[in-house]
Amino acid sequence: MEDKKNKPVYKKWWFWLVAFLVFGFYIGQTSDNEERTEDVEQEPEDEEKPKEEPTPDEVIKQKITELVEDESGVKINKIDVVENHSDDADGGYNALIHLVFDVKNRAKTAKGAIDANTDRLGSELAGTEKLENVTFFWEVPYLLEDNNIVKINAEQEDGNMYRIDEWYDGRIFD
Repeated sequence: MEDKKNKPVYKKWWFWLVAFLVFGFYIGQTSDNEERTEDVEQEPEDEEKPKEEPTPDEVIKQKITELVEDESGVKINKIDVVENHSDDADGGYNALIHLVFDVKNRAKTAKGAIDANTDRLGSELAGTEKLENVTFFWEVPYLLEDNNIVKINAEQEDGNMYRIDEWYDGRIFD
């Protein structure tokens, strides 16, 4: 038993266990610091990059969103802006705007409100660069749940927006 007491500390098993744990802790701390340093160094590089200009379809979508957000009783269900691939297209876009008119009204009053909102949105979208056609799809949950009951197509020409086609659900409107 006296031999065990006289062993140097570095020959005891618990010394090596503690040394290993301390070494592991030290390595873990320095690795984390290096990763944090790299992250900090990369941040300024991201800020230095010039911000990309929004694409024409993103500009169109943003403009539509801003116009509709201000309108009482009208909500955006979905907006799709797609390239116009027709024969006479010159690199322009079509906007497919799915709107919800969520105000309790009779069919005749709802139709008048939808027409007024469509005309206002169309006139404010007139002149939008690269926008060639707009299709408005209207849903009125109070009159018919989960279905479009009005579809209005408009085309931009010479900076003005003109209706070229419209459809009203005959089950709802006379």
